[in-house]
Amino acid sequence: MEPPRVTALLAFFLILPTSVQAVTCAPPNSPDANLGSLTVEPRSHQVFVDEDKHRGVASLGTLKNVGGACFRNILLEANYFDSKGNLVDSVTRRLGSTFVPPKEEVTFRLVGDATRPAESYARQSIRVVAADADGSPARVDSSSENRPSHPKSLGTIVYEFLTAFGPVFLLIFVWWYVTYRSRKYSVVAQIQKQTELLGGLCKSLDRIAAAVERSDSRATRA
Repeated sequence: MEPPRVTALLAFFLILPTSVQAVTCAPPNSPDANLGSLTVEPRSHQVFVDEDKHRGVASLGTLKNVGGACFRNILLEANYFDSKGNLVDSVTRRLGSTFVPPKEEVTFRLVGDATRPAESYARQSIRVVAADADGSPARVDSSSENRPSHPKSLGTIVYEFLTAFGPVFLLIFVWWYVTYRSRKYSVVAQIQKQTELLGGLCKSLDRIAAAVERSDSRATRA
């Protein structure tokens, strides 16, 4: 294997781990496929009036997925309270295009109609009503916060370990293999070069020996 081909192969495997990475979602029947793994952190809210004099309310927040499942088709409920803590309005919307991978955070925007003046919307709270875990409805378990987390099986631990560190091990193996092959072919090339030099030296010695013999023959005749 020539050095350019070795370099190209090494570059290919350097790029491969980053180009083939994909989101790995836990199966829908796993303990991670629970709405308790998906939490909401409200950021801000604002009452606005559009060009048609229509009044609306918009909320910004962050969805946090602490589990191993993938969530999509998320239904959120935003409740708004006045300065005294009274519920004044509520908006329920489904985030059809939002996808939350495992162990990730995603920012969302929730918009609805505002039925009260802007000063009535002093505080907000947002909760997850429903969501699909990897294409299937997520299980609702209200007691998940009060019980210990489900221990992971050995197979799950091994799978997560290989998913996280497999590309690194592959890269190390490819680096070792390419280095080994490079050294091997380098040694062979050096041996071939030394053989060629020794061959040339032997030919030179043969020519010198032949010249000495011719010189001795002439001296004997004289």
